[in-house]
Amino acid sequence: GAIPVVFADGWMYPFIPEVVNWTEAVVIIPDKDMPHAKQYLTNISTEEICQKHKKVLEIWDNYIGTRKDVLHALLESVSVRMIQQIQKETNNNDNI
Repeated sequence: GAIPVVFADGWMYPFIPEVVNWTEAVVIIPDKDMPHAKQYLTNISTEEICQKHKKVLEIWDNYIGTRKDVLHALLESVSVRMIQQIQKETNNNDNI
């Protein structure tokens, strides 16, 4: 498998970070550093490559491998956001 390389400042990843932490699986190179991408990629340690590869496979197996996995991840993302919003509203009401 491959490790995704992202050249997009401010790109919004699929699913929320509480569900899928993409920073553990992808290589993020700022747009301004695109001309130096080859140097950047060759400086990544073998250990980091192995960790990211393992995380990519985990994400595939658990969140995007099938349509059912994608649906489950989307529902989990919505559920987490709803709980966070309810907690935020509860805390705001407690401060009144």
